[in-house]
Amino acid sequence: MPRTPSAYAIGITTFDAKGRFDPGAMREHCQRIAAAGLGFYAGGSSPGEQYAMPIKEVEQLLALCAKELKGKVSIRSMGVEPRTIQQMLDFVKVAEASGVDATQIYSLDLGHGNKPLEAEMERYYRTVLEKVRLPAVISSHSAMGYVIQPDMMRRLAMDYPQLVGYHISSPDIGYLVRALDVIPERVTVHVGGPMHALTGLAMGASGFLAAEANWAPRLAQSIIDHWAAGRYPKSHEAYHRFMRLFTVNTFGSASVRWQKAAMQVLGLAGHHIRDPHVPLTDAQVQQVREALVRLDIPRIEKIKLPAAPKGKSKR
Repeated sequence: MPRTPSAYAIGITTFDAKGRFDPGAMREHCQRIAAAGLGFYAGGSSPGEQYAMPIKEVEQLLALCAKELKGKVSIRSMGVEPRTIQQMLDFVKVAEASGVDATQIYSLDLGHGNKPLEAEMERYYRTVLEKVRLPAVISSHSAMGYVIQPDMMRRLAMDYPQLVGYHISSPDIGYLVRALDVIPERVTVHVGGPMHALTGLAMGASGFLAAEANWAPRLAQSIIDHWAAGRYPKSHEAYHRFMRLFTVNTFGSASVRWQKAAMQVLGLAGHHIRDPHVPLTDAQVQQVREALVRLDIPRIEKIKLPAAPKGKSKR
């Protein structure tokens, strides 16, 4: 049976002008996500900024998102890359207590550029899967310097029914195809980022994850809705626009700077970032504004674009 198409926003975390977690803005954000019909991953490393959040804030964030989204759209916890098995297990306990539908098991980061051996990776995933009570999704992310081999993906999926999905973030299309060939169809597969969204769907993947879906959720979901209905030209048109958005980000460093700048342009609450990140310059924010207008994002997302601030320096 083919996988049901779907997409998820790699969630931002809302902060106020003083860098404090903003629950009200987070509720508004969740409501926009739910209205678009998009899935949501809360509490990730980037653009979720969870590395800069104490555990009590993470608990508050996940519980809030679960309350706002559960039963409306899929709500899952993302977490950050752990250094040890115990760090991942500690996050899983927080996710289980929050009420989210599922949790991600992130790639293991041994630090100092070290990469785990295949045997170490398998031990890590098995140890966590044997203790997790929530449905779990495993991340295979090339940014960590390695990917999980397809044979291991299949073994884990066969041995653990609570493993319900994989995230594959890799520029290697051959790797994606080999993984899809062996992962059971009951297990969802989402590509990380929109770059290979249509390729993945064409090859039998479930869909994609995207940070830009935080502030363009209707556009992101339209790619999936048109595809599922067989309206492929419309799906291609929406995807073309979404990728034009994606390529606006030429500002370097963490993607959260660009995501929060787009939120600022659109007048969305909670667009401030937390140390150690610094915001885009006024000139760069103006570039973002021009791109969003050019691509008709305010109309598509049903947002009245605020007037551009005047008298700002181009630092």
